[in-house]
Amino acid sequence: MAADEDDRKEGADKSDPLYDPGRPLTPAEKRKRLFRSRRFLLNDWRGLPEERPVGANQRPVGDLLPGIMEKLGFAARFREEEIASAWAEIVGPFTAAHSRPLKLSKFKILSIAVTQPAILYSLDRAKKDILTRLQERFGAAAIKDIRFQAG
Repeated sequence: MAADEDDRKEGADKSDPLYDPGRPLTPAEKRKRLFRSRRFLLNDWRGLPEERPVGANQRPVGDLLPGIMEKLGFAARFREEEIASAWAEIVGPFTAAHSRPLKLSKFKILSIAVTQPAILYSLDRAKKDILTRLQERFGAAAIKDIRFQAG
């Protein structure tokens, strides 16, 4: 019996709290352990191969996606789409109908296209307020300044 326990401890991941015999398990850890043992027994009964353990160089896809999106430039484009979808909430429906976010530069300057000079003037007067609302929603590091242009 002691040899079996030693074998399990040697093959166990030492960073996994489920294999620490000195501390009581939380209810979530108990459910996880029960699920693992059920899955192992069912796979063994069905004759399925054992699951391969995750290697040191393997990571979940969810951990890799943000880095890949950043390298391909999708993160900035995704941020632009978030800003465009929130634009009507930030400036109101009338102003949003006459203006739209164009792009977010690499220097974090948001360009806004405005259809009429009167709207451009009113947006320019409310620039600080709009910038504050954008920074509250998306973070101060995401948007540093706003530029309005006719078009």
